[in-house]
Amino acid sequence: MLNLKSEVLIDALYKCGRCSYCRGYCAETPIICPAYELTDRLEVVSPKGRLQIARHLLENSIRPSKELSLSFFLCSLCGDCKDKCIEGIDTTDVFEAIREILVEENVGIDTHSKFMGSVVQNNNPYFEPHEKRFAWLPKHLETDNPITPEYTYFVGCTSAYRRQPIAVATAEILHKANVRFTFMDEVCCGSPLLRTGHKEVAKKLAMKNIEIIAKSGVKKVITSCAGCYRTLKQDYPMLLERELPFEIIHSVELLAELIKDDRLELSDDKQIKVTYHDPCHLGRHSGVYNPPRDVLKSIPNIKFVEMSENRNNALCCGAGGGFRSGYKDLSIELAALRVSQVKKIDAEVLASSCPFCHYNLELGRDKIDKNLKVVDITELIAKRLL
Repeated sequence: MLNLKSEVLIDALYKCGRCSYCRGYCAETPIICPAYELTDRLEVVSPKGRLQIARHLLENSIRPSKELSLSFFLCSLCGDCKDKCIEGIDTTDVFEAIREILVEENVGIDTHSKFMGSVVQNNNPYFEPHEKRFAWLPKHLETDNPITPEYTYFVGCTSAYRRQPIAVATAEILHKANVRFTFMDEVCCGSPLLRTGHKEVAKKLAMKNIEIIAKSGVKKVITSCAGCYRTLKQDYPMLLERELPFEIIHSVELLAELIKDDRLELSDDKQIKVTYHDPCHLGRHSGVYNPPRDVLKSIPNIKFVEMSENRNNALCCGAGGGFRSGYKDLSIELAALRVSQVKKIDAEVLASSCPFCHYNLELGRDKIDKNLKVVDITELIAKRLL
């Protein structure tokens, strides 16, 4: 019998009543499982199908295989099925546990193993040299580190190497608001590895980052990445089985506070119609829904409109959970589906609060409407700073 390492997870596999609600087609959220929808409703990649396969793995009636890995890795771990499950099954935890087993059995996804190797060698999954992690940093901020900083900005791999304008915008906003902050010689938070079954490597990264942060003496850590936020805030305490000696804050949460306290002055501009995409790690996984909306509504001449699929019903962008690296074409197809929902409300700008979402939504945008602007909330604020 396979060891799922948790009685809670084992119990979850016997809770599924096969009601199929996790597959979608209810009135409020017609699509709950994107993978099921994108594969022409292939049952083995539906949440219900995965749970049944996991149960057979537990009972040793089937064995792990490369073919079987399709069921569990063809999933963005968006958490919508967990949110909608009437039995309260934590499907994301179950699927991550099965992925860990598949990796241990050497039947994982090759592309995931490759970026895991890059994290081990370069401290990031993008095959970039570690010494270039802060190449984005503007000259005037290089020495802008106070003697006693209140915050450290955990930049994250995607902002550091692929979406540098988000890192620049975040740092500029903090500087303008006179926030006492610093940077640290961070390594990958480990989120891509946790989601793809490489838990032990992720644990080592967690230990290294916590040691670096603890040595700095800073008690508050800011991240502009939803994946980093969820990983540091929720996964690190579980991985290391102890409370963190510092607080984790997403940039939109801090922005909402800064604006409320009149520490940021924003300029007027022509009116634009903006909608917001909830990142799965920030929204469904962490419950942060109001701060990004409060920030957007505070920007002069922005007309904020909601997509019908918002908050806990928001459709995943397709970038997370190893989905994009394993199944790039389907990932972009999912992003395009999200963009098509934006088009229904005629928004001019699609804002989000995650560099990974930004990355994939732009690719989806290019398939639907290149006139739609995809931005991070920090970029919108940075352009309006007085």
